[in-house]
Amino acid sequence: MATSIASQLEAIRSVIQTDSEPRKRPITRPSILFDPKEAADIDVDSILSIALSGPH
Repeated sequence: MATSIASQLEAIRSVIQTDSEPRKRPITRPSILFDPKEAADIDVDSILSIALSGPH
């Protein structure tokens, strides 16, 4: 079974594009709270901080 899983993972790995360059962020990201361009620049930690500082 382990060899079957290993061969499946290798098949997946060969299909996935592996670039040496880091992936670029999208220019825009859908959001109901922020402008799409602004939303693309907001990371998860910032969203958590905003959520925790919201109304109690």
